[in-house]
Amino acid sequence: MAVSKERQRIEERLRAYILPRKAETADQLEAFRLAVDAQEDYESAAGLGEIPGNVSAISNDGVSMSFTGGAAGQDGYSRETLCPAAWAYLRNAGLIAYSLPTAKKP
Repeated sequence: MAVSKERQRIEERLRAYILPRKAETADQLEAFRLAVDAQEDYESAAGLGEIPGNVSAISNDGVSMSFTGGAAGQDGYSRETLCPAAWAYLRNAGLIAYSLPTAKKP
């Protein structure tokens, strides 16, 4: 089964947050898959598609956005744009610390 480009981008962005850790055990691999599923559903339901890397916050009304000083097109998530379910799957599998770390380039 072919993986969509958007799903590949979500996987890449989530991998950036778990570095230097990586999913190795069956439980961690499953948690990572569930996190990707949750983030993909979250972005799809919110009509967000790919979130630009310089977006630091999105309001619930779908209109207000806050931007960082970063350049447009940088891929990444902030605590505000990573869905709570994805964070929980990664955190509970021991792939991220208590707080959302800064993404690192693989």
